[in-house]
Amino acid sequence: MSSDFRSPSRRNVLTTAAWAAPVLAVATATPLVAASPNRCGTMAWTGTTRAGDVRTGTASTSSTSSSTITVTRATLAGSPQNPTAVDGNFSPLTTAGTGAGPVGALRMWQQSSAANVQARQRLTITSSRPLRQVKFLVYDFGRASATTSYSDALGTSGFAAASIVRQNTTSATIVGAGTVASPWSRSANWSAEPTSTVEVTLSSTTASVQSFTLEYSNAATTPVSGSGSQQWISLSNMEFCF
Repeated sequence: MSSDFRSPSRRNVLTTAAWAAPVLAVATATPLVAASPNRCGTMAWTGTTRAGDVRTGTASTSSTSSSTITVTRATLAGSPQNPTAVDGNFSPLTTAGTGAGPVGALRMWQQSSAANVQARQRLTITSSRPLRQVKFLVYDFGRASATTSYSDALGTSGFAAASIVRQNTTSATIVGAGTVASPWSRSANWSAEPTSTVEVTLSSTTASVQSFTLEYSNAATTPVSGSGSQQWISLSNMEFCF
């Protein structure tokens, strides 16, 4: 996450960093190796089409099978930032060095327009074929304050198991269950963008999930209004396993 009041020196392009060992497992997730390599496909955000708050794309596998993926965005609190701009909220990043993530990642950018409002957005993701696993990276997942300003939080629903399987820093570890009621967040302030990346795996024992949600919120208890509460993350290309 980043905020406009932070030093420009932090707005550098994400560089490759050594990943730490797994730090959190909310529930026993189906290992990726259990998924047939011919039944997993990645959807590139830059290959999706947008109509308002809906993005549509295709996840194709090496066995020539595919699934239509629909992503619907909703504002639950606060307000999205630059919602119609290139590199704005709900758009794939086109510029390196923004501090929000790499080119091609889907940006979620929000703030509180009034004091003590915890900004929140929801993505509802549906697949034309039942899913048994989804895997993706979350970039710039940080925290400036547990009370004021911002504290990035991410909760999921729809899959039986959700876990953060690794992160590229051992500082300010992840807390929370990864649910909407108890989202993942940082245990301490951590705003170094290149080292605030986490990898998320959502899984089911069978290919039975056709819709799931991601809720990106501000966990700070009393965020200030305006740019001081501004926050963002971005999601890398998602791997869908059928």
